[in-house]
Amino acid sequence: MKSEVATLQYDLASIKKIGAQQRDDLKKMGNLIMSELKFLREKSTAHDASLIREDKLSSKLTTELPQMAKMIQTLASGLTSFESDLGNMTKEIKVRTFICEIS
Repeated sequence: MKSEVATLQYDLASIKKIGAQQRDDLKKMGNLIMSELKFLREKSTAHDASLIREDKLSSKLTTELPQMAKMIQTLASGLTSFESDLGNMTKEIKVRTFICEIS
């Protein structure tokens, strides 16, 4: 009977050690999981903020690009007109220079 009690006490002590080890392991796993969840939440928040910034930029570009294209067309038209005027002025200067040389 004493040996059975001693065996049961030894088994109980072993089970308690195993239970304590499993509890510690679960605690460590829980801490790792919580740490990973915190990291994922922070990353998700940063990603959401990035998407919001990109959406704002996209909306701004959607409204401003047509205006910019129109401004570029106007500028190109003005440059073409300026180039034409400059060509006419160059011809006129050549003609006047030629007339001055002849006189």
